[in-house]
Amino acid sequence: MSSPPLFDLAAFGESGVRLAAADGRRLENAAALEIHAVGAEGNVAAALAGLGRKCAWLSALPDAPLGRRVTREYRALGVDVSGVVWRQAGRAALFFTEPAAPPLPARVGYDREHTAIRSMEPEELDWEKILNARFLHLTGITPALSESCRRCALEAAQRARKAGVQVSFDLNYRAQLWAPAAAKRALQPVMALADIVFCPKGDAERVLEMRGDAADIARDLAKATGARRVVVSDAGRDIAGWEDGKIIRQPARKALALDRVGAGDALTAGVLDGLLDDDFASGLARGAVLAAAAMGQRGDIVSVSRAELNAALQGGNESGVAR
Repeated sequence: MSSPPLFDLAAFGESGVRLAAADGRRLENAAALEIHAVGAEGNVAAALAGLGRKCAWLSALPDAPLGRRVTREYRALGVDVSGVVWRQAGRAALFFTEPAAPPLPARVGYDREHTAIRSMEPEELDWEKILNARFLHLTGITPALSESCRRCALEAAQRARKAGVQVSFDLNYRAQLWAPAAAKRALQPVMALADIVFCPKGDAERVLEMRGDAADIARDLAKATGARRVVVSDAGRDIAGWEDGKIIRQPARKALALDRVGAGDALTAGVLDGLLDDDFASGLARGAVLAAAAMGQRGDIVSVSRAELNAALQGGNESGVAR
């Protein structure tokens, strides 16, 4: 009898440091900036670790204060970071965020040139961790960084699929990193290996040239990729899940938008949490809760315990005070 996988999820991608202006301040006149670890794949791993799942995050970081800051934060949240490759050259990615209230959008700026992960090659990945997990989570962000990062993501998906590890892929298009046509060419081979594909409706329209409502796009994306499951989110509106030919519609939860960055990763974490219990519909409901919670918290990583999640799913006290 074979032993169960060591990890529920292994995630590979770039993380760095987020510097955020306070509410009511713009970056150009902020007197101080809050600092957090940030990175789409790391956000998912940390959120799941907070729910009690065993997660590993793999990347490359500079052996310097900001690099160590990232792993220290993830480690404190319960994520295994022993697969990180430490570099003497390269630097940590910086992310600058500026909150805003309608009619202005929140803004995110990057400083990601010459970061440590950009020179990472597939042979540097900790394959023992990746192939000893139930899920491998990848996004379209890391392949945008360099040709070697694209090789890493594609080989990770290929090896995982061959080993029976389920591949989770979030398109996560970033216009500051590359053009839609380049993203489509590079990401299609990875998406074709995914068991579950996550895609914001706007990304599907811009990168994949798909049209319609979230359910229409979920069907088209399933057909285009061959994925068993697809999740399409529509900016705070209903979420559409596609599984084995059927659409599941999940209403978005009411949210207080203190910080709009990171909600998509929280949704992903919730869906994967459900799939770890072999329940896709429940995962969509969990994702809706976590996405709403993420918008009401500062920083990119949603912090919700298993007990809090269960209470919210059961229709617990959403607007009152727990005493």
